[in-house]
Amino acid sequence: MPGKKESSIFFELLGMVQDREGLLGELASMVTREDKVLDIATGSGYLAGHLRGRGAEVTCLDTDAEAVAKAHAYGLKGVVADASNLPFRDACFSKVLSWSAMVHIPRWRRVLKEAFRVSCVGGQVVVLEPRGAFAVRAFRDFASEHEAPQPEEVLGELMKYSKPRAIERGFATMILGNKTL
Repeated sequence: MPGKKESSIFFELLGMVQDREGLLGELASMVTREDKVLDIATGSGYLAGHLRGRGAEVTCLDTDAEAVAKAHAYGLKGVVADASNLPFRDACFSKVLSWSAMVHIPRWRRVLKEAFRVSCVGGQVVVLEPRGAFAVRAFRDFASEHEAPQPEEVLGELMKYSKPRAIERGFATMILGNKTL
């Protein structure tokens, strides 16, 4: 039988999973069949998998060719490219999304600028990021060579391009920005 400490850690982890799934479900509910979506730094395709059933046209982007191959295997479009220099024309996506990626991208400010460039007027740029100790753990676990931004920094950067709002759930923050003229 687990002790009090092990039980506490288990419930903390369970709560984090529920927070993550809740935010992903909320994000997926924002996507409609009419949307053209870009999933920046798709990685395992976890976010794209949540969006696939919504009927939207989803394009997965990653620097890792294996990640993009997984997207193709799931019937999604995939592009191998650097998110700080997106290979798309201006205003071509209605939603530009990112899940737990900015903590791993040294030029994350440039990525956000690019996300707004490829977002159409009235479109949304949505970034989900771990915060506090969770961001530090994600940063450390991937042995990145930069300081992981906190959601407040990401929110501040989005203010250059839109009037963003943030939703906090346990370990993560979802930041939403709507592109205006």
